[in-house]
Amino acid sequence: MKNGQRFTLFGLLIATTATADPAWADSVAAGDRLEEIVVTARKRAEDLQSIPASVSALGSTQINDAHITRIDDLASLMPNLNITTRADNTPDVVMRGVGAFGVTQGVGFYVNDVQLFEGQTVRAEDLERIEVLKGPQGTLYGGSNIGGAIKYITKKPGSEPAAEATVEFGNLNTRNYSGALSGPIAGDSLKGRLSLFDATSDGFVTDPTLNRTLGHSNERGARLTMEYTTDSTAVTFYLYGNRLRSENENLYYAPADVTVYSRFSTANVLPHFNRDLYSPTLQIDQQFGDFGKLTSITSYFHSDVDARADGDHVALPLFDVTQIFRKNIWSQELRLASLAGDLSWLLGAFVQNRGSRDLEANTQMLSVITDNPADDGVLVSANRAERREYAGFANASYPLGHFTLEAGLRLEHFDNRLTDTLNDVTQEVSGTVLLPKASVSYAFEPDVMGYVTITRGLQPADILQAHGEISGFDSEKTLNYELGMKSSFLDSRLRFNAAAFYISYDNRLFSTIDGATLAEVTKNVGPSHNYGIETDLTARVTRSLTVSAGFGVTQAVWGNIPGYYNPNTGETINLSGLKAPYTPAYQGTVTVDWKHPLSHAVTLGARIDAGFTGPQWWNISDDYREKAYQVVNAGLRLEIGDRWRLGANVTNLFDKQYHTVYAEGPDIGSPRNVAGFSRPRQWFISASGRF
Repeated sequence: MKNGQRFTLFGLLIATTATADPAWADSVAAGDRLEEIVVTARKRAEDLQSIPASVSALGSTQINDAHITRIDDLASLMPNLNITTRADNTPDVVMRGVGAFGVTQGVGFYVNDVQLFEGQTVRAEDLERIEVLKGPQGTLYGGSNIGGAIKYITKKPGSEPAAEATVEFGNLNTRNYSGALSGPIAGDSLKGRLSLFDATSDGFVTDPTLNRTLGHSNERGARLTMEYTTDSTAVTFYLYGNRLRSENENLYYAPADVTVYSRFSTANVLPHFNRDLYSPTLQIDQQFGDFGKLTSITSYFHSDVDARADGDHVALPLFDVTQIFRKNIWSQELRLASLAGDLSWLLGAFVQNRGSRDLEANTQMLSVITDNPADDGVLVSANRAERREYAGFANASYPLGHFTLEAGLRLEHFDNRLTDTLNDVTQEVSGTVLLPKASVSYAFEPDVMGYVTITRGLQPADILQAHGEISGFDSEKTLNYELGMKSSFLDSRLRFNAAAFYISYDNRLFSTIDGATLAEVTKNVGPSHNYGIETDLTARVTRSLTVSAGFGVTQAVWGNIPGYYNPNTGETINLSGLKAPYTPAYQGTVTVDWKHPLSHAVTLGARIDAGFTGPQWWNISDDYREKAYQVVNAGLRLEIGDRWRLGANVTNLFDKQYHTVYAEGPDIGSPRNVAGFSRPRQWFISASGRF
């Protein structure tokens, strides 16, 4: 029996047992209910089960128990989410088959409603929860969310003085330290929270040319939250900083073909990726009685990146690359939301300016890198980009008997400009778009809801510079249909959600080879049709045992696209009917969490989770693909009261090898294939204390 079949039967077995076996129901009745999950997917706090859309969330306890430290870890817990960290420490994300690795982000990342365009892969420290919003989120969040959004919600200061600390050690010379102080500063009105972490690990990639192991990484970060509250006003100030020094932990290597897996790399230069960033944010919430609440969010973001890598993956120093990136982003959002009444509404305005400077140099046959790459080799490209966005948006919902009607609209104008500072050439693209959303939900029972949602998605047109050439691309667009159900049974001890979706996806953007010049270009390839299903189930089997499972299937099929040049065969083909890349045929997850009191103050817990990933094509013309694989993680924890916790975790328990990304030479204009490494088995021992 195949893994997907095993998984589906497992989920059906749990659901059938829960509804048909009275003995099981009686045993569950003695247990606790599943906790209500509160999220802010629609920019207001509400029960996840009441939202007519696919939204998943992990709370702080789940984040700790599942040992989620990297954004990649979410892929094994969320069906129809394919995510990996690239060698330049930025995420490649495809959700429901929407998005393109290494070209545009496709899925937006947020911290407390502020979007991230750098630093999305920072460690998941001091978080209250992680929310995953599937489907386009442009109506409330704007462009660059064509596939969905991932939100980090940080912990707020507490009303009582508190301190906590964690130390963790593991193989690969892992040493992680974190701590937090929280509590009142001046009476009950002013509170603060300060958290810090320092994480160090050696790499796992052996380089026989340099005669050393590559991938050493050290990341440090701090977050300060200050909160001032009165009866009607709340002022919150966030300040975050992060410093990363890495040897590109997710290194690339040159395999013979897609079936070859290795943890050896050939490079002639020691790579590095150095990133520094900081971001202050001021949020002001003013309540006007029962009429509504006005929210203002003012944010600034700055990042510096200095990276060096071996561009050709051979022992000879032929093409070593140094890159320097600078980003400065500021944004302002104002929104007014209702607080009472049947009509729930929200009105808002948004403006954002993103400025960046990028510099790339080919430092051939040089061993010394100065602060200015132009002094060390051939300056390949240098550009200055500015991206502006202006928007107004509205969203409202109203109950009519068992029905609830919801509608939203965003009017957005974007203006993107890129200047090649080497050749003094500027290109600009702008546009104004409408991003509507509509849904109808029906309450069959108080805890059983069905819904239909239609949403427009957009990835705004932009300009890129590659290989010394600048070129523009048109906006990617999607029209999304989702039919779903959310339900709770057995007095909230069993939760089951399901959704089916169809996506009409136009102007898909990829890097390809131009048939005339044989040069790599980034262009709009054409349309695809994405469709699939996803389900998730959580059951409190007994007071001690909780089982959860999820399963998703996605098919992304190219439409009529004649005249595509296939560099692997040298032929011109029609892509019609072929599968779009980076989209696993299926993804499944199973988690079993058990906890048992050993005494009135000591609790023993255990958790095992398994992620099943189906085969996926790696290139546009379906010439080679990754085979199906499974990754299993496990953990033990001992909790002593509410103050002490000892933990042991193993990730990738069976040391499964797979590619995180793969491209054959002809597809990228290279004489060699390129692939990314899966992380090996790692173990961790930790101790935490709260005071």
